[in-house]
Amino acid sequence: MHYLAIGLRCLVGVVFLISSLSKLGPSSHREFRASLRAMRLLPDRLTAPAAVCVVSGELALVLCLAAPSRFLVVAGFAVAGLLLLVFSGAIAVLLRRGNNRPCRCFGSSATALAPHHVLRNVLLAAAAATGAFASTAARGPLEWAGVLVAVCAGVALGGLVTVLDEIASLFRPGGAVPAPVARDRTVVPVPARERSRSGRSAPSAPLVIPEASDALEGADASDASTPPKCPHIRNGVKR
Repeated sequence: MHYLAIGLRCLVGVVFLISSLSKLGPSSHREFRASLRAMRLLPDRLTAPAAVCVVSGELALVLCLAAPSRFLVVAGFAVAGLLLLVFSGAIAVLLRRGNNRPCRCFGSSATALAPHHVLRNVLLAAAAATGAFASTAARGPLEWAGVLVAVCAGVALGGLVTVLDEIASLFRPGGAVPAPVARDRTVVPVPARERSRSGRSAPSAPLVIPEASDALEGADASDASTPPKCPHIRNGVKR
């Protein structure tokens, strides 16, 4: 039970340590308050106090889990479980309302809320409850090798939990690939020509702009088929 309690202390402690540190900066805390306001679970006047309470509670439980006192460790697990259940209920209410705005739980994440976030928090709450029970039932001496393994496993799992959304986004299929543009001739409308000398309007015809390859291929043929210009003939009228 000793090693299980130590591993779960590291797991839950790392999760809430990263969560609290990601909200401490001025801009990060402002984004967290804005995300709480966008959820519309509380009145606007209670958004700022609620954000302060969440960050303070997370920091307090991290200190409790790191304390050598068994009572403080159990209290830290209890606060962690309570916060996780509150978070799970809030996310469930938001999903039922159709509000899946991203939550700034672990920094500036752009991942929309989903049912797997509820499952994640419920599993973490179960881990906190298990850690509290293991801490009270732990008896006997400790071996440093077992402690080292438990600490490494707990820290690794805690860090993995905080980046699960980013890892999942790497395997999420991207948007549709844009269709290739067809290479054809472009038709540009040409305004009506000026009236001819006879007083009639010449019909307006669209101007066809060929592709570059077509123009290059037809360059030699056009040069060969064009008769040489005579300086005594201009516009088809002999001078």
